[in-house]
Amino acid sequence: MSTDKILLIINEDRNVRQTLAVIFRRAGYQVITAVDFSQARWYLKDHKCHLIVLDTSVPDLKEGELAEPEKLKVFNGIPMILMLGNSPVEQFGAITQARNYVVLKKPVDPSEIIGCAKGLLN
Repeated sequence: MSTDKILLIINEDRNVRQTLAVIFRRAGYQVITAVDFSQARWYLKDHKCHLIVLDTSVPDLKEGELAEPEKLKVFNGIPMILMLGNSPVEQFGAITQARNYVVLKKPVDPSEIIGCAKGLLN
């Protein structure tokens, strides 16, 4: 199955980014990766994506990125898969308000994350 859907993976860990990219490409998706929110915002200024896969431990989030709504505007309307470690989802209220999202606890099962992506994109 090949699709025109573009996914943006935001994860600071290079190995995890690459692994997720392989999983999604094998499922037929186009994939773009970013190390953090700043890099993702830069990409989204001139490009579109249909789904964001976000590891909630990226440095931008730890440093209060979500407390600045102006910086989040570029993400408006894009569904998200939030990959959580030990952080409560409530901590990310600004990004989850009025947004179509799914929360997955790490480690994430490949079939589960693909299923979530399909659900969010339909």
